[in-house]
Amino acid sequence: MLNPQHSSSLKIPLSSVCVNRVAWLPKVVIDLSYWHGGQKLKDVERFEWPGEVVEGTALEHAQENCAHFGIDPTSTLEMWAFRTDWIIANTRSEIDQHWSSVDPQPRFAHKVLVSYRPVWSSKQGALPALHQWQMFDASFLKFTTVKSKLHCDVDLSEHISAMLVEPAPIAGLQQLAVVDGRIADLKVIRKGNSAAGEQLVLVTGTVRVAIGPHSTPETELDVVQTVNSALDVQLLPTTELLELDGSDNILRPMVWQVLNRRESD
Repeated sequence: MLNPQHSSSLKIPLSSVCVNRVAWLPKVVIDLSYWHGGQKLKDVERFEWPGEVVEGTALEHAQENCAHFGIDPTSTLEMWAFRTDWIIANTRSEIDQHWSSVDPQPRFAHKVLVSYRPVWSSKQGALPALHQWQMFDASFLKFTTVKSKLHCDVDLSEHISAMLVEPAPIAGLQQLAVVDGRIADLKVIRKGNSAAGEQLVLVTGTVRVAIGPHSTPETELDVVQTVNSALDVQLLPTTELLELDGSDNILRPMVWQVLNRRESD
C-alpha cells in the first residue's frame, strides 16, 4: 500500500533552466476536445491567456458548442476541457518595452509545466477542485548515456536539467492531474562507462500528481499505469561540455513509480 508521507515543497529549478535577463511569466491554456469511450477523437479549440479569465471564456464556448450539437450528459460523445498552467520565459524589448517569449534553444528550457488537469466535461460539468482529489508523489527513473568533457568527479546534476512535458492524450487522462510538474529532488547518478568513452547515468526526480476524487480503489492502483503512459520527461544538457544520446528515449524507456499517498496542501 501507499503510505502517508509529507514531501518538501517543490520549487522551479530556475538556475538550471533560465538564461540571462529572462522573466518567467504565467500562461493559462484551455484545450477543448471530443472523446468517446475513453478515447480522444478530435481537438476542438485552444484558448490561451496570461490570466484566469480565459477558463471562463473557454467553458462558455464549450457549453455553446454542446448546445449547438445536442451533446448532453446522456450522449456517448463527450466534450472535455483540460487546463494547463505554464510559466514561459520572456524578454523585454529595449525598443518598446514589450514582453515576448524566448525562442527555443537546445540548452535552455523556454517553458515549464506547472500543472495540468481536466476542469470540465459535458457529462459531469465542472470538476471538483484539486484539494478534493487524491494526491500522490510520483518519481521517474530515466537512464541515458552522455558524452562528457567534464571531470569525472563533477556533479552532473548541475549540468543536466529535466522538464516535464505536456501529458499524452490517452484513456484515463480524465482521472489524472499533474498538481505540480516542477521537478523536485533531481539527481543524476553515474552508473558506469562504455568502451566508447560514454557514461551511463540514471536521472531521477519527483512530481506531484492526483487522481479523481470519485475513483474506486481499483482505479487508484491503475494510477501507476496511467502515469507511465501519459507522462514523460525531457532531459536538457545545460553546458556544451555535455552531450546526451537522443536515441535513449527508445532504447531505455522511462519508468514512473508512485511513491506515496499524501494529504493535499
